[in-house]
Amino acid sequence: MNKNSSVFIRIYLLIVVLLSTDSSLAQKKNETDSLIQFASLEIYKNPDNTIRIANQIIEKSGSNIDYKIKAYKLISDAYSSKRNYEKSLEFVIKANELLKFSKDDLLKIIIVNKTAIQYHQLKIYDKSIQYLDQAEQLILNYPIKDSIYTQLGKNYVVRGFIYK
Repeated sequence: MNKNSSVFIRIYLLIVVLLSTDSSLAQKKNETDSLIQFASLEIYKNPDNTIRIANQIIEKSGSNIDYKIKAYKLISDAYSSKRNYEKSLEFVIKANELLKFSKDDLLKIIIVNKTAIQYHQLKIYDKSIQYLDQAEQLILNYPIKDSIYTQLGKNYVVRGFIYK
């Protein structure tokens, strides 16, 4: 084997390894997205199953902060459906603490709005207003306006309930 063939084989093997690693990461991402979607559908039918799945996502998410945040939100939503608002708040606060590490601005809006809603449900209106203001600022700074109208609507509805 000559020197050129050896270099070619090494480059070829490196490319194969890199491509297989990338596809396995993509497959894992699709699997986690599917779990999140399934757990979201279970929130009202079987909140305990949602909590179990979300805990698995947290364990398996490794360094993926956005998946951890989404999993904490799922747990929060599940406890909310069980009318355990204190426990729900506990998990949305965990999600909130991770937001500084996320680059997903839409996820930040969703979590900050969810935090405001939880404080409203617990009748802690000053904290709710604080998070509503923070979420509104994030919404106003978000570049793709069509994708945040729902979040803006939630923000204004909760604000309306408080000021009523």
